[in-house]
Amino acid sequence: MESKTAITKEQIVNLSRDVFRKLGYTKVTMADIAEAVNMGRSSLYYYFKNKEEVFTAVAGSEFSGILDKAQNKLKANNSFYDNFLAFNKERLTLLHNIQNDYDNLLDDIREHPGLLYILRNIHFDREFGIYKQMLQWAMRRRDIAPISADDLQFLITNMIYAFKGLEQEIFLFGKVEELTDRLEWVSSIISKGLQ
Repeated sequence: MESKTAITKEQIVNLSRDVFRKLGYTKVTMADIAEAVNMGRSSLYYYFKNKEEVFTAVAGSEFSGILDKAQNKLKANNSFYDNFLAFNKERLTLLHNIQNDYDNLLDDIREHPGLLYILRNIHFDREFGIYKQMLQWAMRRRDIAPISADDLQFLITNMIYAFKGLEQEIFLFGKVEELTDRLEWVSSIISKGLQ
């Protein structure tokens, strides 16, 4: 059974999402969040020490949802190319939707570059596991050449950060259409390079 603290934190995150959507990170105050969750500010500070912590929790929840939906696109019997393309296309599309939902997000990130760092590093370990699963399926199917454990770790880390660079383009410049159009080409190059 979940603790009262966990349930309350989850409720705060869910209700805070709308506050960040409407006002953006820069304009949101802890008072705005406390009002939205119908809680006194001192009670809110029991759960989160500042709005950055609340924003990080909201962003973590949003990105977790994106990874859930993107991971659902993966199939053990698909080629590496198909899985890689489906996963990343879904991620980029959903990230674009988030950018549209949070009207002020681009301006906030430009004004507070540290927010991009927060967004970039949320769920790195989970993404690592997803890419590892894709590559292991592909090696078992002999869709790609075998990769040593050290090389696999290096490859996955670089693939994640390459796509984090694409995410950055979405958040800073809103260039999703260009990126999704070229995703098939990028997926093909990576897939062929691993054969």
